Amino acid sequence: MVLIGRMGLAAIRAAGWRPRAIGGLTLGADPVAYAIAAASYGSDLRMDAFSVRKEAKPHGTGRRVEGNFSAGDEVVVVEDVITTGGAARTAITVLEGAGGFWKARGYK
Repeated sequence: MVLIGRMGLAAIRAAGWRPRAIGGLTLGADPVAYAIAAASYGSDLRMDAFSVRKEAKPHGTGRRVEGNFSAGDEVVVVEDVITTGGAARTAITVLEGAGGFWKARGYK
């Protein structure tokens, strides 16, 4: 997790991004997002982490985005593996509906 956190943070910096939070579709994206958020602690690019649920639970908050996310936040969406990108697309759709926004390189 330490290596993934450091490398992920370096990649975000290299892209010139300044997100407030990082996350993705639970459960796969959680360790990646939380490792990068932990690596950012104490730096000039401190990020919080969040998880996007596949569906809202009938108990608890009932939200699909859990964790440190607020409407208007600029975010980075991550995945644990790269296949079709479907999990990232699902997370992005949920986040846009919750008021988040993100930047991409040539695709959306």
